[in-house]
Amino acid sequence: MHLKNIRGPGTGHILGMKSVPWLTSDGCLSRFSAHLRVARRSYAAFVLEGIGQGRRDDLYKARASGRILGEDHFIERVLTQAEGRVRKGVILDDIVATVCSVFDMHGDELAAPGRKRMPSRLRGVIGLLVQEMGDATLTAVAERFGRDLSSISRNVAAVQRLIKEDQVFRQRYMEAKNYAISQA
Repeated sequence: MHLKNIRGPGTGHILGMKSVPWLTSDGCLSRFSAHLRVARRSYAAFVLEGIGQGRRDDLYKARASGRILGEDHFIERVLTQAEGRVRKGVILDDIVATVCSVFDMHGDELAAPGRKRMPSRLRGVIGLLVQEMGDATLTAVAERFGRDLSSISRNVAAVQRLIKEDQVFRQRYMEAKNYAISQA
């Protein structure tokens, strides 16, 4: 079976074969890779692997007030993990203001043309915070700063590596994150 034969707007949109304006795919694709092409290939392999299973009723059951789909043990695990997570809801403008304040940069510098290191990193910090705690998407971050989604995704991946490798940067990132949490 070929992916072009699969019905529904989701898969075609995620794979870049169709455009569905109301559907975002960056959250899904980011789970497969930070690189768009690699993420789409990995997603396609994942979908093709699952096709042989046919319809799985356990994926269509709604539990936990309709917020989560899946088997009971999966729902319990998700709800348990969610209790320790930051609540969603911080808006993009607040995240941008927080990051600019903590890293001492004016917001206009983040949208300025060019590929300077610090503005790129801070766009990555903003993207990572949006993924972790914001209501926005990486697409919204890209639009806000006049960049394409793949650039923002690369910035986020670079920031994730930097957080692991650079203790000073990690501390500043955590300062921005904790401040954003306190403002939520």
